[in-house]
Amino acid sequence: MDLKNRSLILEEVQKGLALLNPTPIRLHGVVGLREDGQPGWTPKDPPVGEVDMVKELREGGGFNLRLSDALPLDRDVRDNRDQHCRNDWDIARLPTASVIIVFYNEPASTLLRSIHSIYNYTPPELLEEIVLVDDGSSTDWIRADGTGELEALVAMYPKMKLIRNSKRGGIVPARMNGIRNVKAPIFVILDSHIEVQPRWLEPLVNRIGEERTAVVMPQVDSLTSETFDYTDGGIGCTLGFLWKMIEHGYEPVEGVSPADRIAPEPNSVVSSPTMAGGLFAANTDFFLNEIGGYDEGFSYWGTENLELSFRVWQCGGRLECMPCSRVFHVFRKGGVGYSSPPGSTTKNKMRLLSVWMDEYADLAYKVIGRPKTDFGDVSVVRRFREEKQCKSFNWFLNEVFPESHVINLAEDVPFLGEVKLKYDSTYCLANGNPHDPSNAHVRVKKCSAVGKHEYEWMFFKRPGWIMPVTNDESCMSTAHLAKSSWCERANTRFSVISVEPDQVQIKHADQCVGSTDKKALAFLPCDPHDPKQIWLWPSYNPPKTWTPPPKPAEN
Repeated sequence: MDLKNRSLILEEVQKGLALLNPTPIRLHGVVGLREDGQPGWTPKDPPVGEVDMVKELREGGGFNLRLSDALPLDRDVRDNRDQHCRNDWDIARLPTASVIIVFYNEPASTLLRSIHSIYNYTPPELLEEIVLVDDGSSTDWIRADGTGELEALVAMYPKMKLIRNSKRGGIVPARMNGIRNVKAPIFVILDSHIEVQPRWLEPLVNRIGEERTAVVMPQVDSLTSETFDYTDGGIGCTLGFLWKMIEHGYEPVEGVSPADRIAPEPNSVVSSPTMAGGLFAANTDFFLNEIGGYDEGFSYWGTENLELSFRVWQCGGRLECMPCSRVFHVFRKGGVGYSSPPGSTTKNKMRLLSVWMDEYADLAYKVIGRPKTDFGDVSVVRRFREEKQCKSFNWFLNEVFPESHVINLAEDVPFLGEVKLKYDSTYCLANGNPHDPSNAHVRVKKCSAVGKHEYEWMFFKRPGWIMPVTNDESCMSTAHLAKSSWCERANTRFSVISVEPDQVQIKHADQCVGSTDKKALAFLPCDPHDPKQIWLWPSYNPPKTWTPPPKPAEN
């Protein structure tokens, strides 16, 4: 394609962006053709008759795969951007990017649709290459000793290369293999079941061109797993974390959050404490040589997004979101695309705690269940942190995540441990199902040495939340006497009043949590002299330095 025709196409794109459903845009022309000019992959016939969606999602790995296989690869992707987002980028002044897609046993239709959207909606001048990293897939159409279909398809696309890992290692080693082999000054990580929206890349590379220490995320919208329809819901621009070590969206707080998070303009940059992890861009040299990339002791899937988030901020970078860069993502539902070995995510969490969280690791360790597991050698990562003089986790909470409910451990989490009735300490406050807040009633129960976590609670003073120690998403509420609910929905604020050391009243409004003569939980008029509403609850005394537990002895 000559430059004159390319310019004409770009003019048509700008006109088409104003339409709700623009004509298919192909900035790279028609791609994915065999030598005879026919498509290398063609859609299958759509499902007919009644569809058992539960079965479809289960058998499709969380997708309605038969529908996906029937959809075209080139779609009129909906533009969810604000009308004030720029369309007038000076392409010649922007840096180029290499796009990396890591996959494991990904269905052909979702992988190829992701690839086609990148070619269709990315200016050729900005796309250096697409790097596919096969993380040791076992399906016939992908694997190296399989049908050869993947290699044949890759050969039909421009600027594409395939990297194979000899065995499955997970997200971190696969992405690091891709990042180390890119040609562009900027790399972009994308999942293997996405569709990018118009002008998705320009805001990302422009921001990194302005600030090389910025690790930048697009705003993520949702493709429904049942119908592959485009929707507005997805992942917002500001993410924090739960102490069970997963990312968690939240609403910025006026007067507490940094100014850039409060009602940002569409074209602005929004800082975020953490990332979801599936889609982001970074300067290649900064990522590899200044923040050290990922912790390569991580395996399979889980928590690498938080490790990278803490590393970026604590070691001199910034984590940001560009609301004018938007990408659709299929969130799995009702099915699993792949599995990981038991305990792999726990090992990743323990590595994160041991390197980046300092004394705050003690709280996280208790919330994740006090695991005793061999999480490998972290000396290399610790030495990197020391040599780079990366900041403390206390700095991270104060300066980057001031919205956190926990800033000062001792003050913000004053009580943590088993909660027992004072007048009969053989009875405990119990949460019947701490891992499922939608179906868990709080009750008084005979204490038992088995399942002690059921009786352990912690009090987050800032929001007034009482939670099972092993799930900081679940809060005691006043609904249905005392039911454990999702904390944001519970909207129940408690105060815990010390009567004597490690003896407390649990108060909500003008009532206190107590017990009847028959050991039934009740809300009673507060009376500090009533033994049935006095609880034994130990103070939380976090250590100044957290030491990981010894590794379990080998059998």
